[in-house]
Amino acid sequence: IDRLNDEVVRLLARPDIKEKFFNVGSEAAGGPPEILAAAVKSELARLGKRLDKNRQEITKATGKLSNANFIANAPPEVVATERERIAQFEKVNESLARQIQVVQGLLQTS
Repeated sequence: IDRLNDEVVRLLARPDIKEKFFNVGSEAAGGPPEILAAAVKSELARLGKRLDKNRQEITKATGKLSNANFIANAPPEVVATERERIAQFEKVNESLARQIQVVQGLLQTS
């Protein structure tokens, strides 16, 4: 975290970077490593919550598709939609898992 924070502070001090932030109505400013560490931990928690929510949605949709009555009575397009939802959630979960690994790596290098 210390090394990453030093690099971020160095980049934010560059005039071209400051100008880019200014052009979008923001201000580039660095801070102590503890603030970056807290932001990284917050991001890790956010990603974890989203991953958990997606897993719950997969469980719910899988439960529907495992129910013989649902399959027998639901219109085919509803069944297909549930299958598509599962596939979409699984794809998002793969991406979230990769993001979590990257963020965890930031914490481990501190």
